[in-house]
Amino acid sequence: MDEQRYHEILPTAYMTAALKMGGKPSLFEVGLCARDIASAEWEKSPAYRIAMAVPIRAEILSVTFEKTKFDAGYFNIHYRELATKEHEEKDIKTLLLTDRLFGRVTNAIWNRYDDDGKNQWVGKHMMLYKHNDPPKEGDRSKNGYCRVVYAEPLD
Repeated sequence: MDEQRYHEILPTAYMTAALKMGGKPSLFEVGLCARDIASAEWEKSPAYRIAMAVPIRAEILSVTFEKTKFDAGYFNIHYRELATKEHEEKDIKTLLLTDRLFGRVTNAIWNRYDDDGKNQWVGKHMMLYKHNDPPKEGDRSKNGYCRVVYAEPLD
């Protein structure tokens, strides 16, 4: 983050700190709020990835827990896209449960089962937030990776 961007952030940071403190904030509080804003703009931060994600209105058809060959867990979401007339069925994976920024939240969202062992989101309408990671040098995928970075119920 360059100096120019911090100058652009400072008015917002001041207002945020004033609201947080309930009055005139200290310069220290303004600095902390500016840092929080700057860290949210980092391309791997949850705030940035969710803000840049494509929202998908979906009916959840199934949720299965799977593991990679390196034993890292994730959820595979099978859904019907509600925005299209064909109601096309698709699959999308969540981020890995070992991801230090998203793992716990991903697990909290998708690891919900009733007494019968059925995932609680099956049959529900949700907004899935899909983020596309561009391919990195040496990746086997030439298109990058699409992952659900966040989801919220619509019903």
